Amino acid sequence: MKPRINAYIEQFNQIFNGNPWLDETFTKKLDNLSAEQVFTPSSNQNHSVAEVVSHLIEWRKEIIRRLHCNSSERMLTEQSPENWRQPEQLKQADWHHLYEEFKKTQQQIIDLLKNKDDSFLDELLGETEFNKEYFVAGLLHHDLYHLGQIGLILKFV
Repeated sequence: MKPRINAYIEQFNQIFNGNPWLDETFTKKLDNLSAEQVFTPSSNQNHSVAEVVSHLIEWRKEIIRRLHCNSSERMLTEQSPENWRQPEQLKQADWHHLYEEFKKTQQQIIDLLKNKDDSFLDELLGETEFNKEYFVAGLLHHDLYHLGQIGLILKFV
């Protein structure tokens, strides 16, 4: 049985490219943006869309790694340079490449979860007091927060 796993998969898919009740998805926000739009920070925001997408990628990779390896060891921290890459660094990587990597992490999350049952969510992650569901739900909340941030950035760009 995996109703909780399936619910998380559905939620990740809905906010990425589905039809959620909030009517906003990453693909609706990102699919038709130009490089100029994604690399331009808004006047009242500290980050550009590209910076936020890069940040999302890094945290998705971090949580996928932890869940896959059952490790509580943090490779990425708030102070890591990868956490918020510099705009010049991201421009060199190219928006198309960055967006494709974001899509790849989406598939990696789904692939990781679809082969598990609900007991996976109840397992403690490594040496922590937190179960794996805490990290899956946290990643989903993190995505939603930054989806809203992208919307605000685009409103002012």
